Amino acid sequence: MGAIYRDIRQGIRLLARNPLFTVVAALSLGLGIGANSALFSMFNSLLWRPLPVEAPDRLVSIYSRTSNGPYYDAFPYVEYQDYAAEKTFDGLASYGLVECAVGQIGQDASRIYGEAVSGNFFQVVRPRLALGRGIRPEEAASMGRDPVVVLSHRIWQRRYQADPGIVGRSVVLSGQPFTVVGVAAPEFHGVYSVYFGSDLWVPISMMPRLATGYDVALASRDNREFRMIGRLRPGGTVEQAQAAVRTIAGRLATAYPQSNRDVTAHVFRELDTRPEVEIAGDSNRLAWIFMSLTALVLLIACANVANLLLARSSTRRKEIAMRAALGASRGQIVRQLLVESVLLALLAGGVGLLAGSMAAQYVGSIQVPTDIPIVFDFQTDARVVLFTLGISLLAGIAFGLLPALRVSRGDLVPALKSSAAHDPSHRRFTLANVLVVGQVAASLVLLIVAGLCARSIGGARTIDPGFRTDNRVIMSFSPSLLGYDDERARQFYRVLLARVRHLPSIQAATIARWVPLDFSSSGGDVIVEGRTGRKGNSKEQTLASTVDSEYFRTMGTPLRQGRAFTEHDTASSLPVAIVNEQFARQFWPGQNPIGKRVQYDIPNGPFMQVVGVAADGKYRQLAERPTPYLFVPYDQRPRPRVSMVVHYRGDLHTTLAAVRREVQSIDPNMPIFDTKTMDQFMERSMLGPRLSATVAGPAGLLAGIIAALGLYGVMAYSVSRRTQEVGIRVAIGASPQDILRLVMRQGFVLSGIGVGLGLAVSVVAGRLIAFMLFGISPTDPVVFLGVPALLVVVAAVACYVPARRALSVDPLTALRQE
Repeated sequence: MGAIYRDIRQGIRLLARNPLFTVVAALSLGLGIGANSALFSMFNSLLWRPLPVEAPDRLVSIYSRTSNGPYYDAFPYVEYQDYAAEKTFDGLASYGLVECAVGQIGQDASRIYGEAVSGNFFQVVRPRLALGRGIRPEEAASMGRDPVVVLSHRIWQRRYQADPGIVGRSVVLSGQPFTVVGVAAPEFHGVYSVYFGSDLWVPISMMPRLATGYDVALASRDNREFRMIGRLRPGGTVEQAQAAVRTIAGRLATAYPQSNRDVTAHVFRELDTRPEVEIAGDSNRLAWIFMSLTALVLLIACANVANLLLARSSTRRKEIAMRAALGASRGQIVRQLLVESVLLALLAGGVGLLAGSMAAQYVGSIQVPTDIPIVFDFQTDARVVLFTLGISLLAGIAFGLLPALRVSRGDLVPALKSSAAHDPSHRRFTLANVLVVGQVAASLVLLIVAGLCARSIGGARTIDPGFRTDNRVIMSFSPSLLGYDDERARQFYRVLLARVRHLPSIQAATIARWVPLDFSSSGGDVIVEGRTGRKGNSKEQTLASTVDSEYFRTMGTPLRQGRAFTEHDTASSLPVAIVNEQFARQFWPGQNPIGKRVQYDIPNGPFMQVVGVAADGKYRQLAERPTPYLFVPYDQRPRPRVSMVVHYRGDLHTTLAAVRREVQSIDPNMPIFDTKTMDQFMERSMLGPRLSATVAGPAGLLAGIIAALGLYGVMAYSVSRRTQEVGIRVAIGASPQDILRLVMRQGFVLSGIGVGLGLAVSVVAGRLIAFMLFGISPTDPVVFLGVPALLVVVAAVACYVPARRALSVDPLTALRQE
């Protein structure tokens, strides 16, 4: 150990004596480490970091699914007790999304979202609390009896100024007093989704006090809105839990065939359901693709520092030879050089950790245009620190080993004489040249990926979402927060739409339960008359929305066949529906869908007659394949919470002021939430392409800069070692153009080989990321022609500067060299 300590002290002294080299190398490597640290921090927070609770590895999520349908679903609350009695679990809790108004009811009220939980939620999940306690089991036993609430740390700070005396006080939610019993720790944001930050937690039994309609929803076996999270017993496995819930699901299917026929239950580790269970696999694949790409940045940086060490080693050959002459073995010399490299890497790791933390915080600060509490909590925790330390050590070995082996094997006599002839830099395929070729190839791959991601943003804007966004604005209402039942809400919307449509600046107006590409969507079981579903099951699944008669005209969604809904499609008329083209293709291939009948979401409910076929659109994400969709008239299935879309002409602010006046004239207390233009609304769907470009763009740019610096360094070093050769050529009559051509040729050969290799790898990389590209080919010609051309120009500049320096060599001075 004493020898190691001496090597460390010696390494620190050598780095301190060469501050310029140390700073340049640490910054170059630190940026590469920082890119990896930042990306790991983001994916760790979203996908890999366990929940900040006690024994998070024992938490599992349970979902229902109709046979082999495409979507996983939640459960009716009434089924919770059937599953909760299963002894495989140490506890099983139920929870669902709840919205409520906070503040004075009226135009100034704010809508917040939280989780309505079973009484044992805090005993099952076991999060840390900053103040007070969690909800107790007995406080969710009776409907409406215990108005208690646990606040999130974020809302406690923002709305209640972090008042330490908040526990025991009363807060008003949707006009009802609730007693605060606790405040969650800052790191706990709930379990509904990894990017959803719950503002509060209330007992499920209190949901009817917050909004109308929840009493019916809690008692219904058809209302699958409540998820379940369980804690396995010590030693229990997911497979055991899966077998247990499968048995329960089979028993329920027999007992309640109307609502539970063909319904199965599935158990997943909580980490395997992020960000949503259907896309967890693709999300992890995307994460590893990006991690691999940023690893290329680090490899480029390592190659760059290795070249710096190779150039620096020529000045240390005499020192190394002297050590060997005094008895130092090759292993001791290599160890000393590796210690210096690792020390440099650790210094770069500190730089990288700081840079990565700042980059992750910047990405986390991106604001999503919605009032839903989206939280990107990118923390530099112990996992990130250990990851950064690990890649720093690996980088130190990676860039230090080959130069150490190379410099330690030199002959003593030429080295002690400082013979320039001993240096093998004139060889064509030197280690430095190979490293430069690798840098150019890797940087080209990253730049092409960055170019594809950037072009994908524009491509995403060319995708037809199935509706128009120009001169349209969307706003949301929640009359249920004011105690409106379905009929009273329907009357409110009927009067509001009639008044809004008569405003001079309004061309059309509509309401819809779900607008395509919103953060939320709804779906359910559908039975197509006369059709047997997959594998003999009677049910299929579809997405659906409740819309009014002006929906298709307001949204600009074309009807391919049949008619739109009319004011005559009421609760007392024939039940009707409109399907999209994919629905018609999937369920009635080669047939006319008009007049066909379907039953949706209500067992033994009425069959609805199809009266129209709408154009296909995008309903959950821009990248989705054609998806079946069903539209139901609002008057036949009213919903208290809807969004209103207005197609206007003229000034937006004047239009919004006029609409607000109409709302207040009907009900002065009715709050309007989440108002935005449809162009702003569409920015939500652009979040994925933007984040991809935000990650890939800087990585590609950084790789290109590092590769250019590496090429410049190699060329400058080559010119310095060929001073005598250049002087001789000038002395015997070589022109400046000949010298320039001589030096530039070497740089272009290296760049050309690197570009060729990079293009081959880029074709494969493009196909790997094809699933995340929108509206462009993974071999987009603009990118595959433009990026190599740009890189060649950068390489030319990096070669030209050292080449110009070669022209200034004085032949007499060069000829006097030893």
